[in-house]
Amino acid sequence: LGYEFIEPCVSLEAVPGMEKAIWPMEKFEALFPAIQSMGLEVPSVHFFAQNLAGHKEEIRDFCKKYGIRYVVLKTPKDFDPKSLQQASIEYMSLADSLKEVGAEVLLHNENTDIEAKIAGKTVYEYFLDLCQGKVFAEVDAGWVHYAGEDEIALIKRNWYRVRAMHYKDFTEDNQPTVIGRGTVNIGGCYLFARAYGLPHIADQDQFLGDDIF
Repeated sequence: LGYEFIEPCVSLEAVPGMEKAIWPMEKFEALFPAIQSMGLEVPSVHFFAQNLAGHKEEIRDFCKKYGIRYVVLKTPKDFDPKSLQQASIEYMSLADSLKEVGAEVLLHNENTDIEAKIAGKTVYEYFLDLCQGKVFAEVDAGWVHYAGEDEIALIKRNWYRVRAMHYKDFTEDNQPTVIGRGTVNIGGCYLFARAYGLPHIADQDQFLGDDIF
């Protein structure tokens, strides 16, 4: 299928009930040699932590040890503008720390932070603005489409801060389906990503069959 890398979900400690989907750091370290033996790279990890600023040195050292270039985070769950402002300080602090080892923070959207709006913008884009150019975007085109937004319009207006494209697909009644067989404009997103030399990430959260594309 042409896979060159994976983007695992990693946490500082075990998340009860999610150990197979979200790897504690110790599990990542144990599996890393096997990943390398398959000829795969790990340029990015989807990171989960309760206190990012309090663990920024640990996350920085982890990135340095394994050559991680991108730490992917989700938009904070509390969409209150004051809470988002406080969270942006934490995200920027981590970004400053990661810059020391050549890594960056990326923000991954869900459907909720696309549906919700502040000052006429999606919460996702509003929060990116708060981060003052220190946090970049990994756009999940599937969730953008699911939320009723135009995925192509969103990535084009954020072209200068998109670092990766994340694909999932949905049927017309918003059921998960094989990427490329649903209603998301995968082709348009692919052409955008190829034009800017961005990595393409295929979501396997709802992977049920033998084919992805």
